[in-house]
Amino acid sequence: MKRVLLVLLVVAVTAFVAFAATPIKIGAVVPLGDITGDQSAKAMKLAIDEINAAGGLLGRPLELIVVDSELKPEKGAAAIEKLATVDKVDFFVGGMASSVHLAQIPVMKRYQKGSVSFFV
Repeated sequence: MKRVLLVLLVVAVTAFVAFAATPIKIGAVVPLGDITGDQSAKAMKLAIDEINAAGGLLGRPLELIVVDSELKPEKGAAAIEKLATVDKVDFFVGGMASSVHLAQIPVMKRYQKGSVSFFV
């Protein structure tokens, strides 16, 4: 009985350590060719660096993945698809143009991930 409890404890600790080391992935879709998109991507990167230097969020590091929307609705929607399926992000940030964001909404709904949007 003690051996079973010890094995369960080891498995639980191993799972906790593995989970704690897994980064929280944030997918950002912004127009990198535009000054507002470029600067917002740089600001997000700076904030994530500061958060990670302070120990991360909930004990986990943050990872930012930025994709260029080029201010085109079809590129913005494809970016969300890629971030959800290939990069496996935990949530999305972005929204520099309403036309791009409107094209992204159906894709975001499909994957049921959180989103933080901002508009210029």
